[in-house]
Amino acid sequence: MRRLIFFAKRAEAGKVKTRLTPPLTAEQAVGLYRGFVADGLEFVRQFENDHCQVECCTDAPWEPPSGLGIRMTLQCPGDLGARMLDAFRRADGEGADVTVILGADAPTLPHALVDQAFNLLEDGVEAVVTPAEDGGYVLIGACRPLPGLFRDVPWGGEGVLAATRGAAIEYGIRLEETDPWYDIDQAGDLVRLGEELATPRGRIRAPRTWAALETIWTP
Repeated sequence: MRRLIFFAKRAEAGKVKTRLTPPLTAEQAVGLYRGFVADGLEFVRQFENDHCQVECCTDAPWEPPSGLGIRMTLQCPGDLGARMLDAFRRADGEGADVTVILGADAPTLPHALVDQAFNLLEDGVEAVVTPAEDGGYVLIGACRPLPGLFRDVPWGGEGVLAATRGAAIEYGIRLEETDPWYDIDQAGDLVRLGEELATPRGRIRAPRTWAALETIWTP
């Protein structure tokens, strides 16, 4: 059984996408993040079937849009590594054979990269990441809880991926990487996102993100 977990924060002005302010206002940033989350929830639901369980794991209690029908769980206290490790442990305890966690900050992540991550795990890889172009990663998967991958990682910085690679070597974990993707952390990322979402394919992939972005971005 596969488990796909969507990690998200409760959208509150001044608490999400703060590195986008400026140039965005706090209200513009939270509006954009709400678009990320809405599109992310619709995206992960596409994977739900008899062989894949889907959930949204948030940092605080939050009610999804009516009728969405997705399982909601809460992140434990601690840094991002502690919260992800807890989610892996819970999934493992509930019978998942392979688990993938993705965040809300890559609203155009392709379906194929999630499939690639699951396939690598089912082919015998212990852990997998989708590298982000800023030095982090936008997705991480594992066949079981692997505490070593989350120790001494500089969360939120550009050294996340390098630290994860080093931890895999140190703890003898077979780590593979999918093709890379990009996430939205800084103002410059908005230009690339806007260019992608200005295409018909982009608008289909992330319509709510586009609706929020087009009010603050000019091609």
